[in-house]
Amino acid sequence: INGKESVTCQEVYNAAVEHIKAKASTVEYLHDALSQFQTDCGYSIGLEFRDGHMLLNAKNHKHITPGMCLNLSVGFAGDKMVNEKKKPYAVWVCDSAYISTGPDGKMKVELLTSGMSSGKDEVMYYLDTDQPGENEDVVKNERKESSKKDKKSKKEKKQHDKTPDRSKKEKRRREEARSSSRRHKHKKDDLVIESRLRTRRNRATAEDEEERKRLMDQQYELRARKVEECRARLLRSGEDAGDADADATAKNKCLDTCKSYSTPDDIPHDIRTTKLTVDAKHDTLLVPINGTLVPFHIRTIKNISKPNDEGGKYTSIRINFHAPGTSFVQQDMFPESNRSKQTLVYLKELNYRAEDGRNLQAVFRGLKELQKRQRTRELEANTMKDIKEQPSLKLIKDRSRPVLRDLNVKPQLGSTGRNRAVGTLEAHQNGFRFTSSRAEHVDIIYRNIAHAIFQPCENDQTVLLHFNLKDPILVGGKKKTYDIQFYTETRSAGDDLGTRRRAGYDPDEIMDEQREREMITKLNKLFREFVRQVEEQVWSQYAPNLEFDMPYRELGFT
Repeated sequence: INGKESVTCQEVYNAAVEHIKAKASTVEYLHDALSQFQTDCGYSIGLEFRDGHMLLNAKNHKHITPGMCLNLSVGFAGDKMVNEKKKPYAVWVCDSAYISTGPDGKMKVELLTSGMSSGKDEVMYYLDTDQPGENEDVVKNERKESSKKDKKSKKEKKQHDKTPDRSKKEKRRREEARSSSRRHKHKKDDLVIESRLRTRRNRATAEDEEERKRLMDQQYELRARKVEECRARLLRSGEDAGDADADATAKNKCLDTCKSYSTPDDIPHDIRTTKLTVDAKHDTLLVPINGTLVPFHIRTIKNISKPNDEGGKYTSIRINFHAPGTSFVQQDMFPESNRSKQTLVYLKELNYRAEDGRNLQAVFRGLKELQKRQRTRELEANTMKDIKEQPSLKLIKDRSRPVLRDLNVKPQLGSTGRNRAVGTLEAHQNGFRFTSSRAEHVDIIYRNIAHAIFQPCENDQTVLLHFNLKDPILVGGKKKTYDIQFYTETRSAGDDLGTRRRAGYDPDEIMDEQREREMITKLNKLFREFVRQVEEQVWSQYAPNLEFDMPYRELGFT
C-alpha cells in the first residue's frame, strides 16, 4: 500500500500470497505454508469491529482509501500443521494499521501496534487441554490402547472370580492401595502448573500492576488540572454575582483607568502626614502610612464602616479595599499586567482609631458622598453607552401641522402620582416632539421608529399612540426606554363612592354614561384625524416606509 495511489483488497491478499511463496521457496519448513494459509488476511475496522464488506481476500475488488483502519490478521492452520509430538497447532498474528496520505499525495501505512511487544514469550501460548480437530492418527492409537486395556481387565476379572476367597481379599486390598496412590498422584498433578501457564499468570499480574499505575498517574494529572481550574475560578469569583445594576456598574470599574494624580508632585503638600484626608476634587482618599500620604482612588475602596468601640473612648474607622479572590469582586477589575505576577501584595483592609473622632466622622461622610457620586456617574455612563446621537429636529412652523393636545406620556417626564405631565404632541419634518406643560420636551425621530401603533378606545378607558423604537432614547434626562406611549383617559380619575342607593331610573347616571360615550367618540375621532394627517401630510413625503398599525382585539389575552 505504501507509495501507491489506489489499492484493492484483492491486491493486498495477492501480495501476501506472493510473499509466502517467496519465503516457502527458500525456507524448508515453509514448503506447505501456502496450503495452510487462511482465505483472508484481515478486514477493515471502524464503527463496527469487523466490516464484512471489506475483507482482504482474493474475491474482494473494493478499493482501500486513506482514512481507513485495517486489522491485518495472518493465520496458518490445517491438517499438516502438526508438531513433533503429533499435536496440531496454529499460527495467528494480528496488527492494526492506519492508512493515511503522505506529503506526496500517495497512501502511507502507519502501524498502530508497533509499540507493542512481539517476542515469542508474549505472542505464543499453549492450551492445557486438547481442542477439537486434533490429529486423527493419534486419536485412533489412543482408542486401540484403551480397548486393549478393557479386554485385559475383563479377562483378569474372570480369572479372579475363579480364585478362592483369600485371594479375593488380598486382591481387594491391593486395589485399594493402588486407588489411594492414584488419588494422591492426581492431587499432586493438580498442584503442578506448567511453566507456560504460570508465565502467563505472572504476565497478567504485571499488566494489572501497570494498568493500576497508569490510572494513578491519570488521577494525579486530573487532580492537578482541577486544582488549577479551582484557582482560576477563585480568581474570577464574584464575576457573576450581584443584581443587574451592580453588574452594569462593575463593568465600568476597571482599575486600569484609575489615576488620582499624574505625578507625586500633584499631591497636596499643605496636609498633615498623620491625618486622613478626602480629596473630593480628585476622588481620592489620602491615607497616612509610615509618615507618608498614600493616595487611594475611590474606585479601589470597596466599602467603609465605622464600628462602635466599647466604652466610647475612641472612634474607629475601617476601610475595605477590592482585592483578588474576595467575594463579589471581578477579576477584570485588576490591571492585566498585574494578574500574572504572583508576588504582588494587595492591601485588603485598613483600620484607624482616634480619641478625637471629628476628623474620622468627616472622612466617613466624605467617602460616602464620593462613593454615591461615583455610582451615579457609572450608572449614567452605563445608561448613555447604548444611546445613539439623534439628528436635530427639523421644525415645521406652519400652523397646519398635525397637533394632538392634552396627552399624558409613559414613561413620565420625572413626575409621579397625580401630577402627571400633560402636553402636546406635534408632527414635524423628521420627527415628533412632545412638549409638557412644564416646558419639558421629548423628540422622536422618524427613522428611529420601528413600529407605530394606534389603539382606539373600545371597552376600556384609554386611547393611545404607541411607538416602538430601534434605539433607546432618554425620557426626562434619566430614563432609557425603547418604547414610548402617548395616551388620554376617557374617564375621570375620581368615582362616586356614595352609599346612597339609586333608583332604576336615575337621570344623572344616564347623563354620565351618555357624556362618557360622547367623550370616547370624540377622542377616537381626534386621534384618527391626527393619524390620518401624519400619514398623508408628513410621512408620505418624509417617511414613506412608516404607517400606523392597529392591534387585533380578538388576539388579545390577559
